[in-house]
Amino acid sequence: MEADLKPVDLSDSIKVFTWNRRCLSIVGIWPLKVYDPIFLFSFVYLAVHCVFGILDLTNYSKNFDLIVVNITENMVMLNALIKMSICRFHRDSLAQFLIKIRKDFKVESYKSREEILTFFGYNRLSYLFSVISLSFMSFISIIYFLRSLVANVQMVMDNSSFGYQLPYKTRPLVEINDATTYGLHCLYQVIVLPLITFGSVGYDSFFITLSLHVIAQLSVLKYRVRLALEDPNGCRCGIKKLINKHYQLIGLVDILENAFNLGILEHLLGTTINLCVSGYNAILRSSNGENLELFLFFIFSSIILSTLFAYCYTGECLIQESTDFAVAFYEYEWYDVSPMDLKMVLICMIGASKPLQLTSGKFFVLSLCTFSDILKTSMGYLSVLRTLL
Repeated sequence: MEADLKPVDLSDSIKVFTWNRRCLSIVGIWPLKVYDPIFLFSFVYLAVHCVFGILDLTNYSKNFDLIVVNITENMVMLNALIKMSICRFHRDSLAQFLIKIRKDFKVESYKSREEILTFFGYNRLSYLFSVISLSFMSFISIIYFLRSLVANVQMVMDNSSFGYQLPYKTRPLVEINDATTYGLHCLYQVIVLPLITFGSVGYDSFFITLSLHVIAQLSVLKYRVRLALEDPNGCRCGIKKLINKHYQLIGLVDILENAFNLGILEHLLGTTINLCVSGYNAILRSSNGENLELFLFFIFSSIILSTLFAYCYTGECLIQESTDFAVAFYEYEWYDVSPMDLKMVLICMIGASKPLQLTSGKFFVLSLCTFSDILKTSMGYLSVLRTLL
């Protein structure tokens, strides 16, 4: 077995955490090295941006189309603001989480190639999600900003009687009467792009990465049930190691639940509203022949849905892998174990019988059923919105 594990290199599995560290460090919220000046700047900037966005609603209170655009934009800003705040607030527990899992990236922590391949499989999933979601979010943020900027500049050039409109729907800091003031305001709004990209997507990637890591370790643990019960040092010794590892994973899930349950709730609520409002906006613009708006909606909704699915998928996998761990005891020939050792096996069966799970604000369990419920709710709200307006 040692020969099988010797050529295996786990260095690539660190890539996803390196990626997360770089993203979260840009906004100053990497748990192992929080940089408060950057975080405070990001927090204050987004908070001021959201406030000015709400104040801008008073300028077109009777124009529902512009209200929809404003809500869509500011939901994204608010989403990033809340997620950054949650990550900063729970930095101590998340830092402890990262410290505890360091040993999982050593070959010595695994007893077979099958365990390593299982770990690599989940690790690769989190890495792909992080890279793809960040790439697409960066792309659509830049395209949306440039599209609004070019359209507004072109409008003013064609007809000077039109006032300057900022790319993002917020009340300007000072009245815009010339190109210089407008350019400075646009530079001020450019800062939004990295904040919503790294603040929001960075948080999502971090949550998915940590969750899939725990799931991978649970999956590895079920392979060790037979090894534990056939331990050459005795069944009790093997079961004791198994229980200690399972107890550690339960502690890690508790950290995830306490740190992210409100963030999950906010994300699910925000996703429901975003899908509904942005869908209505896309239908409205497409009826006016604005095909670019349809393209942007497709990319934006794809990002939202893929992130929502990733959240729900990790919740489902956590339930499934913790259940499979319990099933592994039943599939072993436990009836051949000595009566004394059988008591310990029964204790393990009872302890593993309750699946581990993540919740949304302690209200309901995160699973694939949640994904379908969110979709049905969003489309229902969109249908009502179209009917009434």
